[in-house]
Amino acid sequence: MKSGEALFSLDPVGQPALQKLAADARRRFDALPATEKKRVADFLDGKMCDACGLGHVAVLERYIAHQSDWIAEVLVMHLGSIPYSVSDVWMAEIDAKLGAQLPVSSKKQLLGTLEMRTDATLVFRFTFYWKDAANGGSLALEFPKAGATYAEVLALAPGLAPGQSRVLYRDTDGIVNDRP
Repeated sequence: MKSGEALFSLDPVGQPALQKLAADARRRFDALPATEKKRVADFLDGKMCDACGLGHVAVLERYIAHQSDWIAEVLVMHLGSIPYSVSDVWMAEIDAKLGAQLPVSSKKQLLGTLEMRTDATLVFRFTFYWKDAANGGSLALEFPKAGATYAEVLALAPGLAPGQSRVLYRDTDGIVNDRP
């Protein structure tokens, strides 16, 4: 999915196993009768959700993005007031136990979310460190479409469309993007 945002895209299965599962799914799909394949195509392409007017794929993408944002907020709210001297020890223990099983780098830092409003304004929301607490406060920086740095900020989340948001990460080399 396009907006899985890492919190839901991590899978402890290795890449070869995932490729085998994908090939098996493709073989099962190819074996379906033409009428069943048409039902799948209708579901993905033409059918619209009565409640919001979006296609089913767009609804699923929006749902996953919302769930990712929600879990990030829960983590910040529950762990935000804990001093870094305590939480850093926890993170080191988690990294040691799970790091080798993750299919993506576990060393990336979650920075915040980048959202595009319907008027194409970009809004970067983040929580910042203050007085030894992870949740020193929250800020939202706005970048209007006519702004000087708009293109640079939008390049951090390629393909971001109005109404969508993406989680931004910083890797150990200081590179910021939307890839977990």
